[in-house]
Amino acid sequence: MAGYDKFLAAHRDRTHAVYVGANDGMLHAFAAGTGDELFAYVPRSLFPKLAAYTSPDYEHQSYVDGTPAVGEARVAGGAWKTVLVSGSGGGATGVFALDVTDPAAFSADKVLWEFSGADDKDHGLPDPGTADPEVPHRRRHQDRSGHLWLVRCRPVGLQFNNANSEKRAALFLLSLDKPAAAAWELGVNYHKIILRRPTDSALVNALSTPGDYAVADGSARFLYAGDTQGNLWKFDFTGNAPWSKDNALGLNKQPLMVAMDGSGADAKRQPITVAPEVGVGPDGGAIVLFGTGKFVSPEDLGHASRGVQTMYGVYDNGVALPANDARAQLQSRQAVAASGQLFSSVTGDAFVHGAFDRKTTSRRGWYFDLPGGLDRGERLVSRPVLSDSQLFFNTLIPNASACSGDGGGRSCAVNAMTGLSQGGTCVPSSDGMLEAPLLVQLGEGGYSATDAFGRRSETRRLAVINPGGRRGISTAQPVDGGKTSQVAGRLNWRQVVDYRGAKP
Repeated sequence: MAGYDKFLAAHRDRTHAVYVGANDGMLHAFAAGTGDELFAYVPRSLFPKLAAYTSPDYEHQSYVDGTPAVGEARVAGGAWKTVLVSGSGGGATGVFALDVTDPAAFSADKVLWEFSGADDKDHGLPDPGTADPEVPHRRRHQDRSGHLWLVRCRPVGLQFNNANSEKRAALFLLSLDKPAAAAWELGVNYHKIILRRPTDSALVNALSTPGDYAVADGSARFLYAGDTQGNLWKFDFTGNAPWSKDNALGLNKQPLMVAMDGSGADAKRQPITVAPEVGVGPDGGAIVLFGTGKFVSPEDLGHASRGVQTMYGVYDNGVALPANDARAQLQSRQAVAASGQLFSSVTGDAFVHGAFDRKTTSRRGWYFDLPGGLDRGERLVSRPVLSDSQLFFNTLIPNASACSGDGGGRSCAVNAMTGLSQGGTCVPSSDGMLEAPLLVQLGEGGYSATDAFGRRSETRRLAVINPGGRRGISTAQPVDGGKTSQVAGRLNWRQVVDYRGAKP
């Protein structure tokens, strides 16, 4: 993009930095090479809480415990900057953006903006255990040439306790190119999409972090986000700004599907609390990959919180699935425990992605229930990772109480399109609450022989490293992620006939 090559050349040798929300009221920046602190930043929304540190009766509370994200974008004036965006986690309703183009020379004028519940009451309190904003994405703006860079906010984790009188959740989009001195103005430098009233008033209503479906230049066309009432929402950004519930909430303001633990009147809604992964499906549609489960409140530890939780792969062909019977349109899979072992493989019949048809194998995707949901409380509470056509994910199996041990779960991989795996794909873990999988490639890849069409497959072996928490010590356990293949090399050719030697 225009000007980016000069920006890259000017800052190629800058100090590399690591950014950490330390839960002491500050976001800290450390030099990656030496560990020296470069700067610390206290968000304005945290100021009222800092005095509690001096109290003899102090009890622990959350401060800046959100996870920051760093990306490069154009800000006010069209200049390229490296921007850090972070929420305050459980500490406050705020999200902030900093210019960290040169982290070794940070100063007060590098604060781009802050946004909190004081700017809009519908911006609630994020859950500290969920994901924070990711690298900013860009959206077309009807009044400008080029791009308007926005932070997907109300992606700052699950938003509980907002001040909306009807307890309606909202998706916020904040403009990175807002001048620091400008006030926040709805429809101009931030946009808000308010969802419908909660279906079940007895259940908490909170929107989770979105996953995106982007085009080649990185611009997101659609966002997909679940909520704690089991709704999977689709947001359409193919049009121009400003966006609102009237022009950005897809599928006629209905969710793409509702996650339920069964069919019929007795089925219970399954909470979706982490961002889905989104892959490319048939005919340009998206495959939305996600799991269900919640681990936020004290009641999520008890036996009463145990229930059927599920992994889903849903094909979006532009039509919503039936609200009370989504499972009928998905192909079921079974998580099967191997004899005498604790891990599972996932098996099931073949199907074709498309509009649901009872007479054929055309289905809207796949699903399987986590095998330990009912008896052990197994659930998905950390983000899955899509790579090399495989969906990698970690489940949580909590202990009945915080004092009885560290808990565990499983580390798994399934084919993203089919939901199937081979025996031994899921392995048990006792490392507490696992984070999102980290993938690394083991050694060099290999290639198959070329077929009649000039195609060959590249085979790579991946490993999964799972950071966990065991008695406060970070642990990492490599797990063989198996082999994945993709088409490589020349796809086809055609022969050009030499007309000069051709006979009539």
